Amino acid sequence: MSKIGDFLSIDEFKQKFRKEESLKDIEDLKLRKSYTVQKGEIVEEKGSLIVPFIISTAARDRDNDIIAMDGWDLKNYNENPVVLWAHRYGEPPVGKALNTRIDADSLKSEAKFTPKDLNPFGYMIGQMYKEGYLNAVSVGFNPTEYKWAEDEDRPWGIDYAKQELLEYSAVPVPANPDALTDAKSKGIDLAPMMEWVVRSLDGMNYIPRESAEKIYSLMNTKSTFIIPKIGGKDKDGPEKGGLVLFEKQIQINNNFMEVR
Repeated sequence: MSKIGDFLSIDEFKQKFRKEESLKDIEDLKLRKSYTVQKGEIVEEKGSLIVPFIISTAARDRDNDIIAMDGWDLKNYNENPVVLWAHRYGEPPVGKALNTRIDADSLKSEAKFTPKDLNPFGYMIGQMYKEGYLNAVSVGFNPTEYKWAEDEDRPWGIDYAKQELLEYSAVPVPANPDALTDAKSKGIDLAPMMEWVVRSLDGMNYIPRESAEKIYSLMNTKSTFIIPKIGGKDKDGPEKGGLVLFEKQIQINNNFMEVR
C-alpha cells in the first residue's frame, strides 16, 4: 500500500480522487483546510491567552466543499489536544485546545497559547491573534467517508460525511510582513519570529521566500541564530541523509543578512 506521510492539499486530493485511485489503500491520508478566524472574547489566565475559535463550519467553503458537522470524530484528538504552528508535527505545540466540540453548525475550540516563559513563540502567536495580526486557522483531518457533490453549482466540490480531527494549527494565511511593523509598535515581542523565518529561508517552505526576506528587512535589531543540520547516521554522509557536521550561522544586523 502507498503511504503519504505529509498533508495533501485539497487540489492534490481531488486530482487523485478524480483519477479514481484507490484512496482507501493510502495510509495516513491527511488533508488540511484553512478558515478565517471567528474569535470570541479572549481571556488571559496566568500568563496564557485563551482564544476561542470557530475552526470549521458546515457552510460551503471556497473549495466548493461541505463538511458535515455531525461527522467529526474527536475522540483521539481530545486525548492529545495540541495546537500546532503551520502543521509542523516535529516542533513543540504553540498551545493546547480546550473544550473542542460540535456546536450547532460549527466545530469550536478554545486555544490556550503557551506562557512566555514556557514557549516564547507560542506566546507571541497568541498575542498576534489577540491584536488581529493573524486571522486564520487550519484544520488537519483524515477523511473517512466522502463523495463528489451532486449540486450543479458546486463543480469539483466534495461532501465530507465523516472525518477524524488530527489537529488544528495557527497559520500565517495570508502572510503580511508589513503588519509586523505595527505589531512591534504595539509592544509585541517579535524576537521568536526570527528563528522561524530563518528556517523558512533554509528551505522549510513555511512561507514564500519573498515574504521571509521582507520580514528580515523589517527586523532592525541585531540577532544571531545557529541552525544545526541533522540527518541520519554519521557514516552515511550528508548526501545520503547522514549527520551533517556543521552549523549554519545567520547574522542579522541593521537589515543586512550574512550566511556563513
